[in-house]
Amino acid sequence: MSSAPDFQSSTAATSPHSSGILVSAPLIDSLVDCTFDVVYYAINTNMVHKRSERARFTLFVKSVLRKAEVTNPVAFVATVYINRIKFCIQIAQEEFALERVFLGALVVASKYLNDSTLKNCHWAICTRVFNNCDINLIEREFLEVIDWELRVYEEDLRFPSKSL
Repeated sequence: MSSAPDFQSSTAATSPHSSGILVSAPLIDSLVDCTFDVVYYAINTNMVHKRSERARFTLFVKSVLRKAEVTNPVAFVATVYINRIKFCIQIAQEEFALERVFLGALVVASKYLNDSTLKNCHWAICTRVFNNCDINLIEREFLEVIDWELRVYEEDLRFPSKSL
């Protein structure tokens, strides 16, 4: 009896100098940009944010994407979801607002697109900021804000972005 060969999940060659992030840099920039746009719109504050805040949030995004091994399709759908909630999200507490919106969209997108995905306790480990109960709440709140509308339509794929 012969055994089936092992197949790698990707045929793309990895560089020894690779950052380990599976999501493209322009998509990361778009994800960061749209998260800032939506959160600051909801808080009703000008988009004037410190470079240090953007740099800190970008590092957080890259870290989570790398640790969770998020792919381009999941990151893209998360971006679509974030853009979709811009006019209906209400943010009462500014602390960790960027991270909560980003994680809500990412967790929901991952679960929608993948048959097998991380459990919320693993998402918590990837963030190193939130615990399992926090992730559960973030996911539920995001689903309520997006009104459980997870389908992605053709018009969703045409949203304006400087980065993409």
